[in-house]
Amino acid sequence: MNRLGIAGEIIKYYDKWERSEKNDLVFWLKKYVSDAYPECKNLLEHGTSRGSSTALIQRIMEMTGSKKDSVFSWLNMGRADVKIPFIKLCKLADALNIELDEFLKKQE
Repeated sequence: MNRLGIAGEIIKYYDKWERSEKNDLVFWLKKYVSDAYPECKNLLEHGTSRGSSTALIQRIMEMTGSKKDSVFSWLNMGRADVKIPFIKLCKLADALNIELDEFLKKQE
């Protein structure tokens, strides 16, 4: 099927999102948010992981307009069936000024 224009691009990215695994999405989400906001880095060696987790969740809430419980479920690896919604991932890419493809690749 030949997809043209913006609709085709959206479908292409949505298909990639559907095939993506939660652990990859979470990995890249944490990386790019913590790159943009150093207070979100998980600094276990400094005993600040709780504060960095709170900062990460707060930043994601701000960027996506989502509630804390929603963001927590997206990051919770024990909830394999709850993946970051496609439109929220788009909002994150826009807020972080990165290409959507950056979230949709496999971990390196």
